[in-house]
Amino acid sequence: MADPTLKDVLKAIAEIRGEMATKDDLARVEAKVDAVDAKLEVHRAETRKGFADLDEELTKHSNVHAEVEKEITALKRRTPAAPRATRPRRSR
Repeated sequence: MADPTLKDVLKAIAEIRGEMATKDDLARVEAKVDAVDAKLEVHRAETRKGFADLDEELTKHSNVHAEVEKEITALKRRTPAAPRATRPRRSR
């Protein structure tokens, strides 16, 4: 059997396209694409919500860190406590 020529290959491709191009097939493909698009939109909404929640949590966390930094700075500026009076040492 001889190898197929370019004409044979193009003819086969045209036949396959003709078979696939029926309205029912296109409608099924479009329905599947629409279903995937809907799932993708749900995923995008969940992702946006997740990032918004994470941003809110990180903002709270950074606010706590800012308060701790302020307290540390205030403690460093405070004068040290006066030394306690101690008893004189006993000599033996």
